Amino acid sequence: MASKPVRVCVGSISHLRRHGDCESMASARAAVTLMGGKPLPNCRDAPHGVWHWIDPTGPTRPLTVDGSGNWNHGQLIAPPAEAAAQPAWLEALRSWRAGCIGSLGLDESPVIFDDPQLTWTQTSFVHVQMHPFDRLFYDEASGSYTVRRWLDDLRERFGGVDAALLWPTYPMLGIDDRNAYDMIRSLPGGIDALRGVVRELHEENVRVLWPLMPWDTATRYEGPEPEAMLRLLNQTGADGINGDTLYAVPEAFYKGGASDGTHAALQAELGGELHGLRWSTLGWGESGGWSRDLGASRWHAPQVDRPPLVLDTTDY
Repeated sequence: MASKPVRVCVGSISHLRRHGDCESMASARAAVTLMGGKPLPNCRDAPHGVWHWIDPTGPTRPLTVDGSGNWNHGQLIAPPAEAAAQPAWLEALRSWRAGCIGSLGLDESPVIFDDPQLTWTQTSFVHVQMHPFDRLFYDEASGSYTVRRWLDDLRERFGGVDAALLWPTYPMLGIDDRNAYDMIRSLPGGIDALRGVVRELHEENVRVLWPLMPWDTATRYEGPEPEAMLRLLNQTGADGINGDTLYAVPEAFYKGGASDGTHAALQAELGGELHGLRWSTLGWGESGGWSRDLGASRWHAPQVDRPPLVLDTTDY
């Protein structure tokens, strides 16, 4: 038997006292909102917006995502105005989630969170963005990477990390024609040595991500995406991709890798988008994600890990 739709009226008690009924409250647009007063996203809307990477050798190949993650519109759900309004506020949120599950594909089986290659993301709580030229990570005198020395320092200072985003591009990117992938390959020892670095980090139960820089289009052309990034993941054995400047890493990066047996964890810098929950298991808690307020994506999929970040541990 189909369940009856839940009729929810949300608003402050003071408003209810003035107007007396749900109809007047609805007309006054008293509702659950995102921080800043924006309405909750309509999950039935088709994805909109275009990922801004452009293939410089030919026509744009837009990889469509939705715009629900834009911090200008808000990713955080505003709390009830008063404690007494909390029950109705929570019921409204539950009704919104129930109406979104099908539209977001979260009722399909298996969902992304059932992928056995990505279950690690649900317990990966502390991530670090690091620079491989850290003096504790590479010993210039011996010409070798010192992964365990670097990890020992992190454990001593703040208990260690669960994942590392290796970031070798700044501040050199743009100084010459080399692109972000060239910068990675030009690290000491090249791809072979980096594969060993990833292996050592895995032995210490630390996962590894590489940065995707979609704005890097004025340097040497590497080739189309997502093929270029997935090739790097396969060559090094890394676990995931951080999408620099992106609200969501497009689905093609997950599907393209999964077809070859590489199930990449996708981590958007700017938090994530609702439609991206079909293929994303990570996201930076940036631009407000650190807040104690309820995040829209986490409300729909609490498995999404937005870890606290240590943005720079580098010993220069």
